[in-house]
Amino acid sequence: MLKNERYNKLIEELNQKLHQPEIKFNLPENKDKTFTIETYKVVRSSLLAKYIKSTKAIAFLDMNGFCEDTKIILRTVYEIMIILLYCNMNPEDYFNRYKEYRCVTIKKYIDSLGTEELKQVKKTALENNKKEFNEYKEKYIQNNRDERYWNGKTFKQTMKEVSKRYDNSINSLYYNVYMLNCEEVHSDFSGIVNNYLDLLDDKIIINADIKKDLNYTVIIQSLEEISRKLDYIDFDW
Repeated sequence: MLKNERYNKLIEELNQKLHQPEIKFNLPENKDKTFTIETYKVVRSSLLAKYIKSTKAIAFLDMNGFCEDTKIILRTVYEIMIILLYCNMNPEDYFNRYKEYRCVTIKKYIDSLGTEELKQVKKTALENNKKEFNEYKEKYIQNNRDERYWNGKTFKQTMKEVSKRYDNSINSLYYNVYMLNCEEVHSDFSGIVNNYLDLLDDKIIINADIKKDLNYTVIIQSLEEISRKLDYIDFDW
């Protein structure tokens, strides 16, 4: 099967996992919208939608010769896979905690603002975040790690737990995909040497040309393997 056909097949399979819920809203007098379905399923499907869109980006970039940029997004889909599988261990609690952690992220941003920048933030926004954070803190935060990480664990710790629960090859993918491609994300010079410098006789050629290689299948192989891990999850509503 040709590389583009493999991408199309994978995207079609992923799309079949993405079900659109029939969301109805209760509209009381104050017009606040409240879900009548389980919120955690909305969070789960939103993460899957992000996964699918990133997969489409990988397909486009890989087919058009942007290999090193593709590897950056490949790490992203690996991260999403880990989050989905971890949350799937206790869906209602973990997906909701993942969603609620947003207030911590906003608080970190607010805390980083200078005096003049802080004046530009609406008072109601500050009050709402303070309220949401205090509720989150009472519910989840017992130590610094609980505030630093959404589930109180480093990404590697989360990955190890997921790998032990589901599939040992997830650990191998961590090193072969996530760690190996760090140089692309952080622009380490080893990645620069591999992708942009060529030695020709006694000359160094700095090369920013786009290199299409339809026979290069490392990325699609890795993506297919990562995507197979999503089969452990029932995405039905």
